[in-house]
Order: sequence, then C-alpha cells, then structure tokens
Amino acid sequence: MKKAAVVITSTCYSSRADFDLIRSWLKENGWKLVRRIENADLVIVHTCAYVKAKEDQSIMMIKVIKSNMQKNSRLIVTGCLPAINKNRLGRIFKGVSVSSKYLHQLEGSINGKVKFRDIGFTEPTGISLNKLGDKPQPGYLFKEYRLRIGRGCNGSCSYCVIRRVFGKPESRPVLEILREFRTALKRGYKKFVLVANEVGAYGEDIGADVVELITSLAAASGTAKFAISNITPDKLKELLPRLKKFIYKKRIWRINVPVQSGSDAVLRKMRRSYVVDDFKSAIEEIFKLNPEILIETDVMVGFPSESKSDFYKTVLLTEWLNKNKVFSQVFPYDPRPHTPSILITPQVGRREKQKRFEKIEFLCSSYFVMKNKMLLKKWKNEWKIKR
Repeated sequence: MKKAAVVITSTCYSSRADFDLIRSWLKENGWKLVRRIENADLVIVHTCAYVKAKEDQSIMMIKVIKSNMQKNSRLIVTGCLPAINKNRLGRIFKGVSVSSKYLHQLEGSINGKVKFRDIGFTEPTGISLNKLGDKPQPGYLFKEYRLRIGRGCNGSCSYCVIRRVFGKPESRPVLEILREFRTALKRGYKKFVLVANEVGAYGEDIGADVVELITSLAAASGTAKFAISNITPDKLKELLPRLKKFIYKKRIWRINVPVQSGSDAVLRKMRRSYVVDDFKSAIEEIFKLNPEILIETDVMVGFPSESKSDFYKTVLLTEWLNKNKVFSQVFPYDPRPHTPSILITPQVGRREKQKRFEKIEFLCSSYFVMKNKMLLKKWKNEWKIKR
C-alpha cells in the first residue's frame, strides 16, 4: 500500500475543511496516511498565504519537507499560496501546485478511481473518532464537523487576497449538503461548523440563502447545532431577522463576524459595506436572544491612513467587545500582492503598527484570560472533568 503524508500550515476553517477532504480522498483511493514525511511516497503540503507571516511559514515548510522526504517521493503543494504568490513558490518548487479552488486537479496526480465529488464524508482531524458520545474525548474540548457549504466571496475588500484565490461564490446544492450532514449525524456528530469564505453569500448563485439551508438542516435533525464560521456584519444585519429563531432556540451556538476596525473612515477605505454601529447593534440583539452564544470577531490595526484618532476608536471598540463578552483576534495590517490597499497613503510605519497591535492584543488577551477561566470551569462542571 502506498503511503501519503498531508501537512497543513493554516488553522482557518476553510483550510482545515480542505485538509480533511484531501486526507479522506487519499484514503478512499487506497492510500495509507502516515505522519512522518520520510516514510511517505507522496507528500501534500496544504498552504496558507493570507498574510505574509503565513506565506513565510508555508515557504519554510516546503523547504524543510524537500530536504527530509525520500529521494523518490513526490511533493505536491496545494492551498492558497499557488494562487496568491505563485512567483515566490516557483523560486523554490518546480513541481505540481494546485490552488484551493481547483483541488479536483489533484485527481490526475494519483490516477485514483474515487473523485473529490464522490466523497460524502470527510473525517475531521483534531478529534478522536474511537468513541462518539456526548462527552469529548480526552484532550479535546469540542467534537464538531466542518461542513463545507461553498467557496468564494462577493466582497471587494481592499486588503484581502482571498477573492483572488476563490473568485465569486460557488454554493454547494442543498441536497448534496444534506446528504453529507446526515452521514455525519450517523457518525455521532451533533455540532456543525458551516464553512465558506463568506457564509452570508451562500446561495446567491443558486437562488437560495444560508437561512434556508439552516432551516433544512435543522429540520433534518432536532438536536444538531450550528456555527457560522465567517459572515460580514452587513450580511448578518440583513439575515438576522430570519436567524433569530435559531439563535433564540440555541440551534446556532457560535458566530464569527469580523468587524476589522472601530473607525467608519477606515472601514470605507477597507471597502467594507457597513458602519461600526451596524455591527454593535447586531451583536446586542443576538445577546438579547441568547446570552450564552459565542461571538467571535477579528480586528485589524495599522491599516493605511489609520490615524491616531481612528486607532483610538478601535481601542474603544475593543473595550466594548470585552465588556460584551465577544472573543476578539487582532491582526496587524499586512500588505498583500495585487491588493488596492498597498496604494493607499500614508502607510502606517512598522514600529507604530507594532505598538498599536500590542495595545489591542493586550486588551484582547486580558479578556481571554478571564473568559477562559470561566469557560474551563463551566466545561469541567458540564463534562465532570477531573484534574
């Protein structure tokens, strides 16, 4: 039996879902998955290049794997890097590379009989599948299934390269999603993360929307719960009146809604289609419906032209997020290839950007420490975990 190793350099839900898909596809075609690359006949590196730090990490990983793999083994690079910075990739790697949007092109690389479209269940990594019950397996806090519902985005954010990778929204048919959902239910999964580059854009290309999809999924199971992995504040505001019943009944247990900045002026230059008050009012309404729901957001600092006044507004927003128990991740602005934001002036200096990043990160981290203690206590009580 031929052996394959699959390596990932990203932790975003979209990449993890593709990582699971690649692994499942290899197994269905008779490959044995191994952890050590020196034991593999085929190594696939699933890369990330959303920010330069991740791109650098992907490049380093490819170099390390090339120097450690067997002489006669094959290396294939997949993920975002081939689409975002193919020139840089080409300087260190001359072999087969496939963008995340075109994973089906891998099918010709192994001459397998099973196609990607034939995969009806992708075994998630990061959890134990030996015993599927209500309680998590030792070492894991969550047992959730990453359910891919689509790819692509309609946005035109001036800093983002994801549109370059995935293009416009391409939604999976509802019946196809339902088949995978039911299979995962039979395997014991009860929590599902709806995965797309923009969950709110689901269905725009097939005459449907994500609320209709959730309605169908909820009807198929009276106990399953759903997480929305990425939805913009404007889409959340638009869909919230119809999402209310699922939030109130706790069928939706987590929402990731990236706000990016506390300054409306910066949001306009980012080409985000909302103002800060749209975001805040939606979050307040959601917590009124379900105070226990988990809300996550992303905050970016150091965007070109961000003044001290703009940054102070983001500080105030971060304090508001902490007060309202919203989990926040902070990122420094990172100029990416072929994005309009690299032409915006003035650019915030590296040292000043780092200072702003550290300030917001400190505010977020202080809240995380407090919130994590509360969550761990709650999980310990719920699952009767002993030290």
